[in-house]
Amino acid sequence: MNDGLIMFGIMIFVLVAQGLLWAWVFTERKRKVPEAKIMNLRELYEWSRKGIEDYYRRQVENRRQSSSLRRR
Repeated sequence: MNDGLIMFGIMIFVLVAQGLLWAWVFTERKRKVPEAKIMNLRELYEWSRKGIEDYYRRQVENRRQSSSLRRR
């Protein structure tokens, strides 16, 4: 029983310490880099999808331009 209480106490201590550490990290980040935005997964997905679509669009345009140059 006593060992279980010690392990439970250590677990609670670690969870509280992690919470305090992450709170400190986020406040320091906000203080040092206020314009930095933390994206959620949906924003990250939309941003990466837009980047991939733009990349493929540029590849298609480059192929069209190179094929039209070969025809001349």
